[in-house]
Amino acid sequence: MLGREQVQATAVFDNDLLVIVKLEKISGPFGMWKKKLKRELKIKHEEGFHLLVKECGDDFSEYAHKILLEDADPTERRGYMNIAFDHYFNLIRIGGTSDGNQQGCLVLNEGLERHWFREQMVNVVPDDRGRYCYDIGHSKFSGYQRAILGV
Repeated sequence: MLGREQVQATAVFDNDLLVIVKLEKISGPFGMWKKKLKRELKIKHEEGFHLLVKECGDDFSEYAHKILLEDADPTERRGYMNIAFDHYFNLIRIGGTSDGNQQGCLVLNEGLERHWFREQMVNVVPDDRGRYCYDIGHSKFSGYQRAILGV
């Protein structure tokens, strides 16, 4: 899953809604976009944004919290991927709204609708403690969807 297309997600809370404002593909060699992204992160950090970045190293951790969906939360002893899916599916189940751009309390801005996760894409099974584990066909799992989960 690492090494797939890199995507930057921008999201905001609007009252009770989590709005994915934009998803931007990051292209080119790392050295070309690293400085630009670091400047953007610094500005957003100074403006008070809470930032998450998926990285193996520490190139951006000065301004953003580093997280890998493949890692496990030390407190819950559970993979961040499973925790992210819990939050994602809980957000789309809350509230009665369901249309192309909004599912429950999660909104994808116009043009981003193709990046929704559908429950049938994910095989949900309980672990030995009764918590959900999400098995997904990674060939169907895009960098855009990974960016949404990271929000």
